[in-house]
Amino acid sequence: MKKSVKRVGKRLSSHPKLTPEKQAELNQAAIDEDAYYLSPEGQAELKQRKAELKKKISKRGGLRPGSGRPTDGDEPKQMLSTRLDAEIIAYLRQCEQPISSVIERTIRRTADFAKWTGNKD
Repeated sequence: MKKSVKRVGKRLSSHPKLTPEKQAELNQAAIDEDAYYLSPEGQAELKQRKAELKKKISKRGGLRPGSGRPTDGDEPKQMLSTRLDAEIIAYLRQCEQPISSVIERTIRRTADFAKWTGNKD
């Protein structure tokens, strides 16, 4: 069984207003455009377009400079991974504040930390 295909529009090459001269002109323009974008100047323009597009896309969310929650202090926090007892983890998870804030506040209240910061200055 042969499938019949019905063409909705005409091919550009069979368009009545497209003369052989115009077809040759279009072909030459395509060749020139390809040559330009393969040249160093064309490559630089493509890189610039890509950067501009990336900048436009970055306005819609995701990782970008200045995004995210503001830090509590002057200096950015550092990541630390540790293992804790299940009971301590359960306590930390039921607290309303973020876990890192609870741990930091608790450590800052200890006498050892106060003594350590006093010796540091």
